Amino acid sequence: MALADQLLPSEMRGDAVSGIVRREHHLPGQAYDAIYTGSIRPGDGQTCVRSEYRVVLHDETAEPNAERADPNVRLPVTKTARSEKVALANPGSSTGCVAATGFVRKDGQYAELQVYALRTLADMIAGAQAGRINDEQVDCRTLIAAH
Repeated sequence: MALADQLLPSEMRGDAVSGIVRREHHLPGQAYDAIYTGSIRPGDGQTCVRSEYRVVLHDETAEPNAERADPNVRLPVTKTARSEKVALANPGSSTGCVAATGFVRKDGQYAELQVYALRTLADMIAGAQAGRINDEQVDCRTLIAAH
């Protein structure tokens, strides 16, 4: 979070509540991703939304095998992106979106289908916890083995 003010564009800074910086070894030179998560807010209907901000710092000419980053080297920002994530609000909770979990990347083209799929999955989980779904209806071992 200490780098957020230096890395994020001004319109994104105020929303970031947590962040992580990680080394990307698959690119030539030295590359890092700084990923910041925004605050959770109510979305459409029974959903919660939060933004995710990604900043890529990449220098193809930097020594890739350096064990420690040189504190005097400043890697250039090569990309800044914002995406939205969506989760279901808990209708039985008085806290609304505060405790929302299970965020998935929101696809602008299929957002309604994503919410429908999330709602269906949540209903199935609730049904299984209440004993309304038996092993013949859903076999999670099959799903795991297929991947």
